[in-house]
Amino acid sequence: MSTKRLHRKKTVEKAHQVHEAVYDPFAGFEGSKYELMVAKFFYYLRDNIRAVLFAVGAGFITLVGLVVYDIYQTSREDKALLAYEELLKNPVMTAAADPSAAVRKLDEYTAAHTTDNAVRRGLMHKLALLEKADRKKDAAEVASQLAEKVEAPSLKVFMYTRAAILYEGAGEAGASLTAAEKALTLTSDEGEIKATLLFLQARALRATGKESAVRQVVETLMKMDEKTHPEVVPIKQAALVFLLDESAGGK
Repeated sequence: MSTKRLHRKKTVEKAHQVHEAVYDPFAGFEGSKYELMVAKFFYYLRDNIRAVLFAVGAGFITLVGLVVYDIYQTSREDKALLAYEELLKNPVMTAAADPSAAVRKLDEYTAAHTTDNAVRRGLMHKLALLEKADRKKDAAEVASQLAEKVEAPSLKVFMYTRAAILYEGAGEAGASLTAAEKALTLTSDEGEIKATLLFLQARALRATGKESAVRQVVETLMKMDEKTHPEVVPIKQAALVFLLDESAGGK
């Protein structure tokens, strides 16, 4: 920028500053403080009408967009629910033996209907079928997926705990340990749920060859307040027997 242009810009800026300092449209205003406030408000609107109209327009467009999106989501959920109700009428969904066909149908359902509620609905049904068929590892994987899909911390803890138990039953100690530890980081419970998870963690640690960490976990369990939470007593007793079981430690 040339020296002449820079000088001109500074001159214009200074003129504006002087004008604002000298000119006060409300210097001789007669009226109450409330009336003055209203007058200043409308004066501001007049001087900034373009910015105000732009802000109002943007707000209106945003509001309309939110309403349209909500209607769209509601429509998707309604369609997903109707599709699920139709799916339940399919004979394969009530088959008493192998649930494979029903599981495939549920996978197709959740692929076609991707709203949060539809996915959770499909996974819950799938979990029930797999547990009934004693397919523990598959059920554990679904329980872990559900833990990621639900929002309430208590439900996340429940699903991770369920996954840990199922993984343990399937002989997947590493996955059981991961699920139990995730649940422990989320739970605020100081009673039976926490005690159950600590005992699960201890068993998974031993099963994965991490014997040195088992005692610390069991000691944490033993420190839990059994006067306030008497339901933890049998879990403590089982954990103590487990800790002292040298034969288990040699597995």
